[in-house]
Amino acid sequence: MVIRRWLKGEPCMPTMWLMIILLAILTSHNALADSLTAKVDRAVVGEQETIQFTLTHDPQISTGTPDFSGLRKDFDIVQGPSRMSNSRWINGRSSSSTEWNLMLLPKRTGNLTIPALTINGQTSQPLAIKVKPMSDAVREQASRNAFFDIQVQPQPAYYVQGQILYTEKLYFKVNHRDASLSDLAVEDARVEQMGDAKQYTSVIDGDRVGVYERTYTIQPEKAGELVIPGQRFQATAIVQDPSYPYTNRRQMISANTRPITLNILPIPAQYPAAPWLPAEQLTLKEHFSADPADWKVGDPITRTLIVDTKGMSASQIVLPDLPQPAGLKQYPDQPEHQDIPSSSGVSGQFQQSIAMVPTREGKLVLPEIRIPWWNTRKNQLEYATLPEKTLTISANPVHQAIPLPAGPKQHSQAAAPANQSDLQQADELQLNTNQQTEWLGLPMSWWAIAGWALAILGWLAVILMTLKQSAKRRHAAPSNDETPTSNQWQALQAACKTTDTLAIRNALQQWVMAEQPLGARNTEALAQQSETLKGLLQQLDASLFSDRAELMRFDGKTLLNELTALRKSATATSRKRAADQSINPDQPLYPN
Repeated sequence: MVIRRWLKGEPCMPTMWLMIILLAILTSHNALADSLTAKVDRAVVGEQETIQFTLTHDPQISTGTPDFSGLRKDFDIVQGPSRMSNSRWINGRSSSSTEWNLMLLPKRTGNLTIPALTINGQTSQPLAIKVKPMSDAVREQASRNAFFDIQVQPQPAYYVQGQILYTEKLYFKVNHRDASLSDLAVEDARVEQMGDAKQYTSVIDGDRVGVYERTYTIQPEKAGELVIPGQRFQATAIVQDPSYPYTNRRQMISANTRPITLNILPIPAQYPAAPWLPAEQLTLKEHFSADPADWKVGDPITRTLIVDTKGMSASQIVLPDLPQPAGLKQYPDQPEHQDIPSSSGVSGQFQQSIAMVPTREGKLVLPEIRIPWWNTRKNQLEYATLPEKTLTISANPVHQAIPLPAGPKQHSQAAAPANQSDLQQADELQLNTNQQTEWLGLPMSWWAIAGWALAILGWLAVILMTLKQSAKRRHAAPSNDETPTSNQWQALQAACKTTDTLAIRNALQQWVMAEQPLGARNTEALAQQSETLKGLLQQLDASLFSDRAELMRFDGKTLLNELTALRKSATATSRKRAADQSINPDQPLYPN
């Protein structure tokens, strides 16, 4: 009955629910597609260290077990497989899965592979495992009840603001309680722990021992000598008394490490005047929301610049100011960055989206983009580049004026054709005119009137909404001596109170892009507002890009005072402009 009424075009409220149910069935089918995934707790392990291996089938299955015999080529199955089924209900959606957990022990050192496994027609991806030889420090301390193994990632040189990977392993042979382990704190450096601590077992000289592992990244904030303090562990162990086999006694156990000293180098002299980017790897790529080959005048297109890093946080990335090609308007969006911590350090992705609108047809050149960075693995300067692009912008018929058809009076005054060919052309012209003035059986004039009426109503709605928002802004506007505070301005205020020149430079660029004081869209335009501000920005760049010793001599408070006065002037100018005219629209995205 519902479907019959719906086919006849009659109103039917249950139709909406029927469509929702059908949509839910279709989406749930896609969401419940079978999958088999494999993962390990660590991809890099030491000799005789165990690995936690998990195989997950989604959704849950009631029968069947994968064939794990292929694992025995490179691993011993110490424990498992244990099977566990999970069911979840989140936000009105149910999901289920079946997991198999195994503890594996590598049979040898080197590069090993956990092969792909298959069940229920699904196949997991193979996993690469790197097994390092046992360090000499572990072998020398194997007889102790508790000891440390500290490893600092070797590099050709350690630079200021570069990432130093620090791995700490605590070995213990006996059960203990009331444990105390010191936190890692390094003076004049930023320390960040990579993920949660890991706990597993290892085998040393036939004895099984427990391992507690933590990984940190250390970023020196200044050049010179960097001291990584020693770590300390202390606990109460419960050991068996050899004189009384059935009696346990308590014993204090402890472990200590020696401090580690590293020489931190300043920014190399050959590095150009650009933000300092030390990384193991840095790549630059771009993505367009539409094919630039089909670009037309007035059509917006989004260009997204993507920077992928390894061994450096994406928040450290600052793109150079993009040139403004002739015949193109650019509207940069707020950049986005995401950091992914792992046992091998930080990997990051930086994205900058830019809305671009061509204003004229013809050739358009997007200049080359070059980002300098320092390769910490090779200890050399490199560039991530996007080559220059030459595009052809086509004319857009939508943005061209459409002539109105001539009225009846003009046709009546037209001269008569002189010959038969002229008569034929006149008939074709009249036929085309009739086709243009009729559409779907209605005269063209009715469609033109309806179109103009809708356009007028749309403009009236826009004007009313603009007036309403303008009234709200005037009603909520602060006093004359008060300037609205943005998140970017707060971040800039906090940065200017520190001695971190790079943080000041990054916060300044973010604030300029967000607020655009007095129309300045970048730091170069901002420097033209006053000679004092221009000199301060030159000092900022000098302390950032020249000698790191000048970092402490830059006065961030003076820069903050100058920018505060600039913000007040920009706010006063904006209020005066708003008082002079009732409606002050922003710069249009699409040209007329």
